[in-house]
Amino acid sequence: MSLRRFAGCCMALLSAIALVQPLRAQTPDTAGAARLLIQPSSQKWVYRETLSFRGDTECTQGENWRFRSGGRLDVVRCIDGHLVSSAHRWSIRSASPIDLDMDVTGGDSDRFPFLGTYRLLFRDDGKAMVLRRMPSSKSGAFEDLTFRRAAR
Repeated sequence: MSLRRFAGCCMALLSAIALVQPLRAQTPDTAGAARLLIQPSSQKWVYRETLSFRGDTECTQGENWRFRSGGRLDVVRCIDGHLVSSAHRWSIRSASPIDLDMDVTGGDSDRFPFLGTYRLLFRDDGKAMVLRRMPSSKSGAFEDLTFRRAAR
């Protein structure tokens, strides 16, 4: 291997490392991600804006998730014209040096199709969150659930 080729390989390796480092710095650890989710102890995230009427019991659309400390998750969804609340559990774990996964558990997956494991991503300085359901095969497509932080 010539000196010029060796130097080119070293430069390519250093460039790749320089690209990965900023990504690692932007990805919070599990404790940092939990703080973003529940600031300070409970935070509502809106998946679809809720349109309700008649004393907030009837609705035309909507879904929001409230993450609470201790791994509690309350999901409110508009189903068949009524707001339906369900209680679940959440936990975050490291999937790789730069990826975090969130597990949402508790209940029957037929009644609650959102149960499962998601890749956890934050955008806009923590004002938006994406839960990405990874495909079961390399040829499959992923599904993104995009949430925005609700105003307090």
